[in-house]
Amino acid sequence: MAAFILYAYTAAPSIVALYDDSLEFQLVGPTFGIAHPTGYPLYILLSGLWSRVLFPFGGWAWRMNLFSALAGAGAIALLYLLTCSLLEKRSASEDAPQPFGLVDGAGITAALAFALSPVWWSQATVAEVYTLHNLLLLAVLLTAVRVGQDAHRTQATWLAALLGLGLAHHRTILLLGPGLFVYLLWRGKDMWRPQRKWLRYTAGFALPLLLYLHLPLRAAMGAQDLEGAYVNTWSGFWRHVLATGYGGFLTGNPLAVSRSIEDWLAIFQTQFGLLGLLLGSYGLAVGLRGRAKRPEWTLITLTLLANLGFAAGYRVADVEVFLLPVFLCIALGIGAGLLHLAHLSTGILLSQDASTRFPIARGT
Repeated sequence: MAAFILYAYTAAPSIVALYDDSLEFQLVGPTFGIAHPTGYPLYILLSGLWSRVLFPFGGWAWRMNLFSALAGAGAIALLYLLTCSLLEKRSASEDAPQPFGLVDGAGITAALAFALSPVWWSQATVAEVYTLHNLLLLAVLLTAVRVGQDAHRTQATWLAALLGLGLAHHRTILLLGPGLFVYLLWRGKDMWRPQRKWLRYTAGFALPLLLYLHLPLRAAMGAQDLEGAYVNTWSGFWRHVLATGYGGFLTGNPLAVSRSIEDWLAIFQTQFGLLGLLLGSYGLAVGLRGRAKRPEWTLITLTLLANLGFAAGYRVADVEVFLLPVFLCIALGIGAGLLHLAHLSTGILLSQDASTRFPIARGT
């Protein structure tokens, strides 16, 4: 709730800029129109429902900006839950239960670090697709962790459905693939054996993809994308959904900003500061070193690396928004690093207290 209030209060009151994606979404969302490739049907349907039914107040542009604030606040809540899920089971010794207060504090710290990072904050205050994308990404990660800890795999169908919803929104959700494959092979080997449940998993994944029918159905009603590029044919549908015209951004783009190593480091340092980056890296290393949650932290690390690799190769001017999954993984590391340091400091204090009370322990 606090995150939503913050984002809503700082949300742009109307149109942010001309000739950008934000203006497009402020137009096609309330009209249930057709967005640029890949079409973003889940976003269009949800934002249209929000702006027309759930929040019919104020200007249309402001309503769409608030939808990003709502999705952004939801993502922060899931980040807190994911941090606690990764940390609450075992301590650094992997033998003692975690004190809830410390885990809760680490979760709040991770959530705050990401919530207040400049790039994320900027996307949570304008009509854009990235807060919803990262909300779904976090939902997939949290559900995957729970599937890995559940001997009965009762949430596996939900995991498949969330992946389908993610793909019905932004195709970079597929960058979770390597991490999920390794994690589920590690934690859920039984899931890979042929069984009837596969039909349920397949249906859960495939059904959300039917949302792409929004494109031909709305086109048949006379709707058109702002550039007039969508052609309502079989080949035109797939050309739009697969965004075949965007392949050039992976091979070269004359409008791309050339960045040095220093520029990339500056982007990261702007989000968390040097201390935050060091703490996040330390926390990720601690997570990978521990035995109890090593599979989970491997999932987080592979998610970070896959998205970092994509962002480094995707030659667009606003590459920062494609680094948001990387930033949230670093925020998870900040929570883990803070908790580990808290345990170390607690251990030192306890050791000093014991030495004071029992001098024989020091050989005196």
